[in-house]
Amino acid sequence: MALSVPNWPTLIFVYAILSVFTYFSQALYFNPLFLLYGYRFYSIRTIDGLEAFLISKADWRTPAQVYVKFAHRVNGFTFIHGKA
Repeated sequence: MALSVPNWPTLIFVYAILSVFTYFSQALYFNPLFLLYGYRFYSIRTIDGLEAFLISKADWRTPAQVYVKFAHRVNGFTFIHGKA
């Protein structure tokens, strides 16, 4: 990431904030603002055995609770849980 900051404390602060968001999101390649909007990140396996990465506002604790009727595709193996 290239930032044009006037001093070292500002640069360190920005990187610290980004590191905290990345750590709590448990995902390296997704916008940390998803955390502020209440999204959670899940690694799931479909009935067909496909492993995928799901971004959702739902709070699932056990596999029996998970039911996704519709999800928007972000890329090959990443989906955002939404309504049809």
